[in-house]
Amino acid sequence: YSGTTLCSGFLLGKILYISNVGDSRAILCKFDSNYNKWSYNQLSLDHIPSSPGENKRILANNGKIQRIKNELGEEIGPLRIYEKDNDSMLPGISMSRSVGDLAAEKLSVTFEPELFKYDLGIEDKAIIIGSDGFWAYLNNEVVIDIVSHYYDDGMRAEEMSIKLVGIAKDKWIEDRYIGKLLNID
Repeated sequence: YSGTTLCSGFLLGKILYISNVGDSRAILCKFDSNYNKWSYNQLSLDHIPSSPGENKRILANNGKIQRIKNELGEEIGPLRIYEKDNDSMLPGISMSRSVGDLAAEKLSVTFEPELFKYDLGIEDKAIIIGSDGFWAYLNNEVVIDIVSHYYDDGMRAEEMSIKLVGIAKDKWIEDRYIGKLLNID
């Protein structure tokens, strides 16, 4: 009903192409041996309702952008896209681009990807691509800290991926558990 996100990469020689639709994200982990320092480049943009260009397109096409309200009337959660003159609160999607979202298509939620090109260099060590659920629990800075630690220890990419997903999952479980203890979702 609400479609999905898609972030993918294509490597042609030393040129990396990234295609992104939605709120998935790609980052490039870099190591500067001159300064013995890790950093990252974000290779894609998150397509969310608060992004100025995305916001403008949605509002110009009969959309409204707001947060869900709880029983006390307090706004909670991410900004979502709704039909302006409809009380049904549909479609309620939290991304401004999506593959296969037929309900939000009329509000200009598009499947058109943004394309990015990056020339890889010797300092570029790893590419991390994840969905919004991954990035909600591990921001760019945390991911580069984790990747640098595992990379320096000689961990293979597959093992590193499993570790990263496991850490994000543990944080999700912790968040859900604390939410239930406090009676909030």
